[in-house]
Formats: sequence, structure tokens, C-alpha cells
Amino acid sequence: MSGRLSPAFTRPPPLQPTSVIRVFSPAGSIGDESLRDGRAYLEAQGYRVDQPATVLERYNYFAGSKTSRARELYDAVLKQEEGCDSVIWAARGGYGSSQMIEEGMTAQMLDDLEQELAQNPKWLVGYSDITVISLRLWAKARVLVLHGPMVFNVAEYCPAALRDMWTILTGTEPHTQVFEGDIRYGSGLAGSSGTLARGTLLGGNLQVLASLVGAKDQGGQDLLPSFDGCILLLEEVGDAAYRIHRSLRALLRAPGFQSLAGIALGQLTSANNYARGKYDQYEVLHELLEPLGIPVITALEIGHEAATAWPIVLGADAEIHVSGELRVFVPGCA
Repeated sequence: MSGRLSPAFTRPPPLQPTSVIRVFSPAGSIGDESLRDGRAYLEAQGYRVDQPATVLERYNYFAGSKTSRARELYDAVLKQEEGCDSVIWAARGGYGSSQMIEEGMTAQMLDDLEQELAQNPKWLVGYSDITVISLRLWAKARVLVLHGPMVFNVAEYCPAALRDMWTILTGTEPHTQVFEGDIRYGSGLAGSSGTLARGTLLGGNLQVLASLVGAKDQGGQDLLPSFDGCILLLEEVGDAAYRIHRSLRALLRAPGFQSLAGIALGQLTSANNYARGKYDQYEVLHELLEPLGIPVITALEIGHEAATAWPIVLGADAEIHVSGELRVFVPGCA
């Protein structure tokens, strides 16, 4: 068994009947018709959904300018209403969160957000391009994140996955998530308990992570934390196998990547086509993953395919087990 657990991340307070879901759109633009079903679903659960007009702004491909998107997230996190906890829920992903963090947010805004999250933890819900925000702000403040549905597709998730999501968002007791997969490498590294690797679970979208290697914000801080001793979750959608290979090669240079405890691969959809034939994505990645000498679990139902994907908590302690399971130990509320 390998891995070192990072200092504990905080689980945000549970959602209450008075809680507010604050929608923000940090990346690609989106129309209100695409949010209607998701907003109705969230309201049907009894929550008030706060969707500011700026969510529907358009500036080229983006949901508004980089500064307006930065201000939207800033206001969502810092907005206070007496007796109302809030969850910060992404409208959609796409592309633009890194630009917003790097160029749209001042160093003072980033400091304010980190302090607010550390003092008043709030759930962040989203995936894909939201990986940037998860790692630069929530991970820096050591607050758990729910890598899960966004407003535009939350109603498409299966009932069982949604039940688990609400158990996490509304619960206070410790909760263990178990994901079944295939042990690709490291099956001989198990200790007496059957644990192959243990560490803090971080990560998200592979292409987004690769694009952040070496990137810094206006305060000069790296957008990526160190992955030293962590289990790194990776998922991707719509990329040919050679692009998956290219992104993982870039990620090899990320801080702490060479001292990971393990890797957990989620959905790698539409990744089998290549100009000169079809290759299994794991065959293409073999030359990069096998030499690392660490446990790798694959085929986890985590990623972009809403009908089959499950939400997963990032920042929690996790382990890869020889039985072919990724186990995530969500702590209770303080």
C-alpha cells in the first residue's frame, strides 16, 4: 500500500430546506432553455435556485467576459443571507474557467474567496471545465467538492446516482462511496488488508488538467496543487486515443505526479478512433501508465456520460482495493 494522506479537507454543512442553490456559469455560454429542466428538478427538491441574469450572458464562445464571469463566481461564494447556507452549482462546463481564474480574477479576489471558503465552507458541484475552480479555490481552501451533475444535465442522471448525490449534500454522517472497476496495474502491491493505494482523491478532466501544467494566477500561484501522495482521478470525453495520450504526457510534468499513490480512470468516451485504425485507449496509455509502478484502476463510471455516471467527492480520503474497487471515505460534518 502506498500514499500519504493530506491534511483533512472540510465537509461543508448539509443543505437545509432554507438553503439556496447559486448557479454560476464560468465557461461556455448557455441558453435559458437548456437550464429549464435542471432548474425545475432542483426546485422540485424544495430548494430556491438563484440564477443571476449574468449566467445567460454571451461574449464570443463564453458566458460573458472573463471579468464578469469572475465577478459572478465571487458574488455567489461571498453572498450571505441569514439562515441560508448555499451550494455553488455550475450551469455547464465547456471552456473558459482557466481564463477566468488566470486573467479575470485579481489576487485580492482569489484571497477573499479562499478565506471565505475556509471560514464558511460551501459545496461546489460540477465537473469537466469546473476542474480548474475545484483545484485552484476549493482544494486550496481544503474544502470537499462534488464532482457531479451540472444544472443543464442534472435531470438526466439515473435515480440511484441522484440519491447518492443528495445523501452527500444533505447528510452529516460519514459516508463511503464504492465504485467498481478493473485493476490494470499494481495488483501485486496489496497489503494484508487488500489495499493497493491510499491517499487524498483529487483530479477531474484530463485535458483540463494537462492544460494547467505551469499555469499561474495573477498572484503568481500555480493553478494546480501538488499531487504528491494523492490518488488522481482522470476522465475525458470526445477525444481520440492519441489526444488522450498527448494530454497524459503533458500531465506527467505536473507537480507531484511522479509521486502519486495511484490513478483512477473514469469514463474515456469516444476515445477509440484514430486516423490509421482503432486502438483501445488503455493500450495507447500503457507505455505511460505501466512504468509509473503504481496501482491504476480503470473503467469507473465517473465522467461525462450522464446516464451512467455517478457523482464522486473530491478531497476525501480514498483507497484502491485489490477487489477492483475505488472507495471514497466522505467524512462527517464537523
